[in-house]
Parts: sequence; structure tokens; C-alpha cells
Amino acid sequence: MALGNVVCTVDKENFQAFFSMLNRLSRKREDYLAELPDGEKILIQTPLTNMYLSFSPEEFDQTLDLCSKASIMLEANELIKGNQSQS
Repeated sequence: MALGNVVCTVDKENFQAFFSMLNRLSRKREDYLAELPDGEKILIQTPLTNMYLSFSPEEFDQTLDLCSKASIMLEANELIKGNQSQS
């Protein structure tokens, strides 16, 4: 079964943990590749029993890129908040 869309809201700590996991997986992506009826997918196990995230290699790269940009934005927001509290 493939789900077209998953929406998840997480706090900063859980986002950073997810992003770190994606970075680790990206270095060994061939270990997570599976051939499915709709093509080659990178399967990522979630904390839920028997639930996986499924990404095409292109989707995985896009997700990693978006998470990288989001991480930079979180850091920038922290810097801005720090500068505003010092004013």
C-alpha cells in the first residue's frame, strides 16, 4: 500500500532527529532501496509497526534538500530571536 501524502507536525527536536536520520540514510541509500511495482523506492521504517515511508530516489533527494533548507531557517530564526532579546 502506498500513501500519496503524509502530513506530520513535529517540534524542533523531532525535526532535527528526522533530518539526522535522513542524512545517515543518504550515505547508505542502497541499503534501503527496494523494487516495488511502481519502481525503485527508498523505504524508511517509522516508529509505527509495519509502517514505512516510501520515496523514489528523486523524492528522497528533494525531501533531504527541503529539510536542509528548513534546518537553516530554524537556525536563522533562533539567531533573530537571540538578537531581539538582546536589544
